[in-house]
Amino acid sequence: MADITKALKSLRPGAPFGLTNEDYSTLEWLDANIPVPTEQEVLDEITRLDALEDAEVARKEDTKNDTEGMAFLELMKSKTSAQRKDWLSSNVADPNVRKVLQGLMSIVLWKVA
Repeated sequence: MADITKALKSLRPGAPFGLTNEDYSTLEWLDANIPVPTEQEVLDEITRLDALEDAEVARKEDTKNDTEGMAFLELMKSKTSAQRKDWLSSNVADPNVRKVLQGLMSIVLWKVA
């Protein structure tokens, strides 16, 4: 989560300031030539930076999931139908889910091949 210091540095890169305990009311702006951001501007910037951070985390998770999914598909492509069925039996408890996954694997692997 972004804090006031990070937001101030983002809003006014390089502007000198002092701040105590991440409390806007303690902000000391040290450059009269650079306008002091309002508290609302700082809060809006914190929200924006948090959203950017959340989007980056989601992008990394999507990339990880894509990579793991492709690795799994490659592994399953190298297996026979019986080996895939054995893997499902060992790793998926619900027989209905196993049946659905076995069908999906067959379709996906047929499309990928």
